[in-house]
This record gives sequence, C-alpha cells and structure tokens, in this order.
Amino acid sequence: MTSSSTAYIDKPTFDELLKYTKQNADICKEMVAVLQERSDLELSYQKALSKLSVRANKINPTTGGTFLNAWKTLSKQFEQEAQSHKTISIAIVNDAIKPMKKLMEQRAKERKSADAPVDKAIKAVTDRKNDVFKAQKNLLSKTKEFESTAAGSEATKNNKGKELSQKERSKLSTKHGKTSEAINKADREYFKAVKTAEQTRFQRIITMNQTAFALQNSESAYMEEIKKIIIKFVDVLGQIIPLIRGNYDAMKNGFASVTCATDVQNAIVKGNQATPEEQVLYDCFEDDMNISLSQRHRQYHLQRKLEMLDNVVNNVQKEQKSSGGKSVDKLPPNYSYLETIQDRDMTNLWNASRFRLVCALASVNSKPKPSNPVATYIRSEKDRSGGVKSFLNIPRDQKGQATLTVSTTSASGMTVDLSVENTKVQPVAAPQNPAPPSANPIPAAAAVAAAAPPAPAPPPAAQTNTQNTPFDEDGDDWDDEPDSGEKYVALYDFEPAGEGELALKAGDSVLVTQKDDDGWWNGTVNGITGQFPESYVKKADGL
Repeated sequence: MTSSSTAYIDKPTFDELLKYTKQNADICKEMVAVLQERSDLELSYQKALSKLSVRANKINPTTGGTFLNAWKTLSKQFEQEAQSHKTISIAIVNDAIKPMKKLMEQRAKERKSADAPVDKAIKAVTDRKNDVFKAQKNLLSKTKEFESTAAGSEATKNNKGKELSQKERSKLSTKHGKTSEAINKADREYFKAVKTAEQTRFQRIITMNQTAFALQNSESAYMEEIKKIIIKFVDVLGQIIPLIRGNYDAMKNGFASVTCATDVQNAIVKGNQATPEEQVLYDCFEDDMNISLSQRHRQYHLQRKLEMLDNVVNNVQKEQKSSGGKSVDKLPPNYSYLETIQDRDMTNLWNASRFRLVCALASVNSKPKPSNPVATYIRSEKDRSGGVKSFLNIPRDQKGQATLTVSTTSASGMTVDLSVENTKVQPVAAPQNPAPPSANPIPAAAAVAAAAPPAPAPPPAAQTNTQNTPFDEDGDDWDDEPDSGEKYVALYDFEPAGEGELALKAGDSVLVTQKDDDGWWNGTVNGITGQFPESYVKKADGL
C-alpha cells in the first residue's frame, strides 16, 4: 500500500477525505448523545431500584423467620445494586462523555485551521482561471483590430474611390503598427495568465496534499482516541457485572438458606403464645342489672337458664361417655388431636356461662358472689344498643390446649368439682295432688318441698320499660294467642300479690288469651282480665 506521505491526492480524493472526516464528526456527536442516554438510563434505573427497595423493606411481618431474613437481604441488595448503577452513570459521564466532547471540540478547531489554506488555494485557482479568460478575450479583440488596420494600410483609395494622399497612407501605416504592438502585448499577457493559472493549480495540489497528509494523521489519531474512550466506556459497563453478580449471589444464598417448614412451625408456636381466639359466652338479659325486672321475675329466669345449661353439660358428658371419650362432633381424618381441645373448650364455654348466671343469681338473692379462677379470663362489653356481650379468653399452651379447665360453680356460691350432678339446680316440680297455694308464690329454688306450685315471678304490671329484652324483642310478649282464647279450669286458689294479677278460685272457668314462656299467662275470669301462674290451671275437659 502506498504511504500517505507520497500518495497523490487530487481534488475528488481530497473531497472524499473531507467527507470522511465530516462524517466522523457527525458520528461522534451522535455517539455522545447515545452515551448520555445510557447514563440517564442507569440513573433512572438506580432511582427505580431505590424506590423498589423502600417498598420491599416495608414487607415486614411480625412473624419473622428465615424467609423474612432472606427477603431483607434481597431488599438490601436492591439498594446496593441501585448505588452500583448510580456509580456507573457517573463514570460514563466522567470517563466517556466529557472526554469525547472535549476531543470533538479540539478536532473541530484543527479541521477549521487545516481547511483554510485549501480554501484559499482553491479560490486562487478560480481567480487565475478568470485572469486567463480575460486575457484571452483581450487578445481576441486586439487581433480583430490588427486585421482591420492591416487592410487599411494596404489600400490606395478611400471609400469613394479617390486616391489617398501620401499623408493619409502614412497615417494608416502608423495606426497599423500600433495595433501590431497591442496584439503582441495582449498575447504576452494571455500567455502569462495561462502560466500563472497552471502554477496556481499546482500550488493548490501541493496545499491539498499537505492538508490531506495532516488530516490523515490527525484523523487517525482522533479516531484512535475515540476508540480508547469507547473501550473505556465498555470497561465501565463491565465493572457493574461483578457488583451485580455479588448482589445476585447474596440474594440467591439468602433464599437458599430459607427453611419454610421451620418458619411455619415457629409461626404456629408464636401464635399459640399469643392471646387465643375469644369464645363468645352465652349471655342472657337477666344477668344485666341495668335492665329493669322484678326480683321474682329475674330469679325465675336465671334458675330456668341454669337448669338448661346443666342439661347441656350433662348431655355433652353422656355423649362423650357413650362415644368412648371421643369428641361429639366429627373431625376430619388426621385431626384427632383436636378432640381433647374441643372437649375442654366446650366444657369451659358452658361452665363459664353458668358461672356468670350463678353470680347474677347470688346478687339477686343478696348473697356473696362465688369465686372461680375463670373470672379473670371473662371480658364483657356493651354494644351500641346497650346489650351485654361476654367473651372467654383462656391462654393456651403450645399444643393449643387451654391452660385452665373451668369448674362448675354451684348456685350456693361454692367452687366445687366439675361434676354437673353435684351443682345442678333442681327443677321446680308440680304437686301430685292439688293443694292450696301460698298467698305469695315462693321462689323456684325453694319450691321443691312446697305443697302447691309456686307462682313464677310476674312481669311488672303497667311497666313502661321501652327497652326490648330477649323475651320481648319486638315489643310484644312471646307466643301471643288469638284474642278469642282457650278455656281452662283453675286448680287452686290464687291470691293476687301485685297489680295486674288475676285472682283465681278452684273450679273457676278461665279464658286464656295469652301464654308466655316466663310461666305467667293472661286470661279472663268473670269479665276481669289479669295475669296468673300457668301451673294453677289445666285445660278444660273435652277441649
């Protein structure tokens, strides 16, 4: 290959070289724009990763465990990777973009100073060409003038055919001589212009070759520097690979050490150590002393509900005994370990509910409230309507078993064994043979030995209590009967003890108009309407 210092450079070749250098300048300008965008992308990615790291750090369940620890490592690596991308963004600017811009500015100045001599030489060639054309035109004009004077100097007559005088012929000869000198001068000037134009053209070739040589060397050096900058840019990108690899390895190793089964088991253990799920107790309105009820009415209902709870517990125990101690409710396969938990929970639920009723009954009877360890774990609250809701919160061990077995509390206020039979409230029994009742019905708890059936606690007569209760949810009593009524016969005499109660004589015909579950019915005798105990009447024969 011919050396660039001896190779001939003509105008087309020089123009191609200029085109190449200009193209390089445009390419480098576009490359700077691309590098700047890459730097901006790294910075944007850094901001996005930092934002993602903050969000990842907010995932912080209280259960903890190896999975959460691995996740914390991952979110930490997000932030570290973000900082790596920020470092790369800054490095691209400092190590690639800024040096390239500086080099491009320097190169633009070099090209401008190199182009000036060539531009000047090209202009000079154009000017010398114009001088040649001007001298050539002048020579042509002088030649025509010479030919015209030559014809005149040889003529003997003028245009009219008259002979020319000696003086006229001498004058024409002198003029012809002058045109001859003018043509010789014009010819010399033309020759000189052609020679100068050629010299100028060749000087332009010399200038182009000198400039081209300088451009080749400087352009090669310039592009070599650009190449080094791009290589450095690639090296900068390569620096993030080990950094990110370290981040990825840390994240992978963190999750590789996760033991999911252990985490789940630890969560279960922690859950068992926390406050257990509340059991909703059986509440009745009679143990809420804020609800206005007569003492007899409250006693009667509390005793009836104690009997009901006794029967519930008795039935549960009987069913458990008949099933060999297994849970009454069927459990899914492989969950037999829940049987003892369910049995104890159910026992605690009913006995804790019973304890509340016994305490309420003791208050009604003006007796000391019984003691029971379960009292510590009972929580009561009122809803917006004023109703009481009670909950049982007994702690559990790691196996889910309640740490306390609630004993049955007797109606006398003693804490006794869990045996329901020992603490069961005796139901009220009706007499086998009619006998006159007492004037004032006695409470059901003391009516076991009474000859006549006790009258249940009557609801207060003409009471204007607007608060609905469980037995009066809609503002009306339960089990309303049609106004026509049913015919009954009085078994005993009943002496009214309160306003609104109806007097009965044995044998009276009673038209029962309403039956309530509280043991008191409404009826009419001889046109008088009132309330009376249901146990004092029987249905008339034939009806």
